Amino acid sequence: MNRAFLLISKNLLCAAACAFITGISASSFLPPLLPGFGSIAFAVLAAAFLRFDRKIGATVLIMLFFGSLGALYGSDCRRPPSDPSHIYNRMDMKTEAVVLGTVVSLQASDGEGCRAEINTEAVMIKGEDDLTRTSGRISLNLKGAWPKDILPGDQVLVRAGLNRPSGLQTAGSFNYVQFLAERDIWITGRIDSPLFIHKMPSASFFGHGLRYAAERARMQIGQTIDATLAPQEAGIYRAVLIGDRSGIDSDLQEKFKGSGCMHILAISGLHMSIIGLFLFTIFYWLLRRSPWLILHCDVKKAAAVACVPPLCLYTLLAGSNTPVLRSLIMSLVVIAALCVNRPKSLFATLSMALFCLLVWRPPSVFSVSFQLTFVAVASIAMISPFLTRLLLPDQEQEGPQSLFVRIKNWIIAALAVSVAATLGTTPLLLFSFNRISLIGPLANLILEPLICLWSLSFGFLACPFIFLWPSLASVFLKIGSLGLVVAGKILFDGFPWANLWLPAPSPLLVALYYMSLVALLFARGNLRRLAGAVLMVTLLFFWLPPAELFKGRIRDSRITVIDVGQGSANLLELPGGKRVLIDTGGPSSPRFNVGAQVVGPFLWKKGIVGIDAVIISHPDADHYNGIPFILKHFRPEILWINGSAGHDSGYAELLGLAKKLGVDVRVPTGDEILIRAGGAVISVIENPLSPGSGGQAAPGRDGPAINDAGLVVKFSHGRISALFPGDITKRAEALLVLRPDMLKSTVLLAPHHGSSTSNSAPFLEAVHPELLVVSAGASFGHIFPARDLAQRAAGCGAKMLITARAGCVTVRTDGRTCLLASGNGISLDEAISLSQ
Repeated sequence: MNRAFLLISKNLLCAAACAFITGISASSFLPPLLPGFGSIAFAVLAAAFLRFDRKIGATVLIMLFFGSLGALYGSDCRRPPSDPSHIYNRMDMKTEAVVLGTVVSLQASDGEGCRAEINTEAVMIKGEDDLTRTSGRISLNLKGAWPKDILPGDQVLVRAGLNRPSGLQTAGSFNYVQFLAERDIWITGRIDSPLFIHKMPSASFFGHGLRYAAERARMQIGQTIDATLAPQEAGIYRAVLIGDRSGIDSDLQEKFKGSGCMHILAISGLHMSIIGLFLFTIFYWLLRRSPWLILHCDVKKAAAVACVPPLCLYTLLAGSNTPVLRSLIMSLVVIAALCVNRPKSLFATLSMALFCLLVWRPPSVFSVSFQLTFVAVASIAMISPFLTRLLLPDQEQEGPQSLFVRIKNWIIAALAVSVAATLGTTPLLLFSFNRISLIGPLANLILEPLICLWSLSFGFLACPFIFLWPSLASVFLKIGSLGLVVAGKILFDGFPWANLWLPAPSPLLVALYYMSLVALLFARGNLRRLAGAVLMVTLLFFWLPPAELFKGRIRDSRITVIDVGQGSANLLELPGGKRVLIDTGGPSSPRFNVGAQVVGPFLWKKGIVGIDAVIISHPDADHYNGIPFILKHFRPEILWINGSAGHDSGYAELLGLAKKLGVDVRVPTGDEILIRAGGAVISVIENPLSPGSGGQAAPGRDGPAINDAGLVVKFSHGRISALFPGDITKRAEALLVLRPDMLKSTVLLAPHHGSSTSNSAPFLEAVHPELLVVSAGASFGHIFPARDLAQRAAGCGAKMLITARAGCVTVRTDGRTCLLASGNGISLDEAISLSQ
């Protein structure tokens, strides 16, 4: 107890910061009034204990106080606005509206459109007669270019379709709603045409112009970069200089991710440190020209303070988004620590920066970038000295060193820093992205000097001259772009085994990793050896999680209809650990693939590293466009298809990829059993219109012909069964109902996402399901499912769930009974009521 007390006492700020984070994280589980009363009670008790010199008790109470304070700050951080006039509370469904507001920021076109954020002042919702006062920030997308005469700070009148943002409710996928909430955006929308944007005449005053001057300057810097450099270099320069990554295409982003250098494209502490060092060097050199200043003040501190205004200005030019502001706060805390002669208290400095950030914006604690930033800095502080001593045991030797030795030592020290950051962030990277780069330390050693030292320095130098001497600014940008050109040519993407794709470790494994790593660094003797052993076991479970190691002992089955938006993906887990995917497709764009962003992370979140087989019901993109990623990273042995040629090049490319990877492509015939495992069977019901059954509908290129030729897949385990009919229409249903004994199932995946062209009453009666699941996206809610489907389902005694509202739907069975759950944590009854 005394040793723990001494450790906390020596690192009180660090301990308080940890307690504060714990409070914010636990805030959603606590009663609303408890954090407020708790913080007051713990503060009073801590003061009383200190009064009577009870230091251990006081320390515990201080930690509880900071925990309660964190819970108090975090209690409202992710809750929707309560103000009745807020635009979020003015609408609860998608609707057309006219909005009056001020443009806050504009994002350049990324090839698909541009985005603007607007502070609303008034709104007129469809059906209303006049504008009424409102508040809140909204994000609007426009397909095409934004009008050139409308800039940040201008008041506009916009007609747009507005809606509360929605996202996929699938474990492992990106939480779009939370991402917007952290930026205090609760309403999104789409503008159909630039003609629906009208600039309002407004009186300009000095304060208003000054408020938006930085954003306008940022736009001009971006336009100058675009006009001066080639698109690829311009996109990278925009990212590292003004924090705008819209100009970087998905292929280039993938190269940076594959090289483990994606953090370079996000303005962070590294960028601020380089710019701060650049500014400090200039100011320090200038101030030392004055003998009077040298005699009357500390020139180093004066130079550090002089860096503050330029760093603040750069933060404004970089968009003032959360990562940039976080980097600025950390820089300011470091400068303050230097000025009060505490520069060596790194963890205290880090804790103070953390406090400032969380008091300013509590939701930051849930941000992956926030977590990675602080863990990376702490890891460098703890691990890199250990690695440096290990790699450079003779570094402390006195005497002159040759240039070669100094360069070698610098390279090894830089490599130690990069390896330390990688070791510290690996669990978080796997937990959030399921991916680590094995060549990241080496790639960073080469790319960071090129981009962050060379290009960023010249870009920062060019910024003021863009407004003062544009031709000279262009020269600086072109010189700086040389580093980007070289970096683009040597990106390390494409090397075999350059990246490891692994399942997301459980929170317990993450905690074990960090505890054993810290013990390995600071413990001695047997405790260090024990920590090393625990670390090795933890890494083994990272590679082969318990779900994979013990899958042979599984005796029940699980059916999961995955929430992929407007598409279809279904996971069947059979006794003995067999796993089969039926379809994997959904919305697609150059920046989004349902396999990479939804289904793959979902499988990794469950600890799954391999799939035994994939079944494609029919070659529609919303049923197969995610399968190439599954083939590459989960390596199924068999790919079952219906034999149709498809109607786009993507399907042919998919079959070519399967052949290249050695996947056995098969076409089932008749009533064929595809997989049998431990009493569970996956089979195909003969579809007279399918090519495998000699059907004639498949050669057609129209949608109904392709859909009706699809495979009809049935899962059975004892008395429980599920039917997956793809996108068949009423024509194919009419042929299938002639064999009602084959159709009857406990669970039915609604044909064609619940469309009115499918799900005929005779078909539903023949299947007679207890549960009807509709795989459909929220954006197509006006089409899928059909308005009367819930009534028809109820008519045959079935309950209906829609993935857009209920999230992933999982049925677990032992062959006799089944347990049903929805994937977003709400109760089954609530999910069903939402779907009606």
